[in-house]
Amino acid sequence: MIIICGNNYYSHDIEAAVEEVKGIEVSYTAACAVRKPGDNTDRLAIFFSATDTKDNSLNALIQKIRNNVVEKIGVNPDYLIPVPKEMIPKTAIGKIQRQELRKRFEAGEFNEESGVVGAIRESPVQESGGKKEEDSII
Repeated sequence: MIIICGNNYYSHDIEAAVEEVKGIEVSYTAACAVRKPGDNTDRLAIFFSATDTKDNSLNALIQKIRNNVVEKIGVNPDYLIPVPKEMIPKTAIGKIQRQELRKRFEAGEFNEESGVVGAIRESPVQESGGKKEEDSII
């Protein structure tokens, strides 16, 4: 379970919303709470593997992921981090090791990817279903 701003979310629900988006490698998505130094609250990070990693298609994919997660789950991810599927750690039986990703994120391993995604994070969620939802998580 992920607790963001006092609300409870299930990792598998968030991951399912991400994997509904065309262009995502199924079973290579992980959602977890992360905290950077100086933060006093957890933030939502989503690690995913894209089938196409070209910059222009990746930017569009990130926006689609964000819109779908906001629409289906009701939370706006703080970090959307594209990674090769080999970087999603799994147990011998195929379960994703979210805590390993959290530790690696908090150790700064994904800073380059987070920097790229951070610029996209600043933009509001695109219009969906006739209403515009603004980026509400700081």
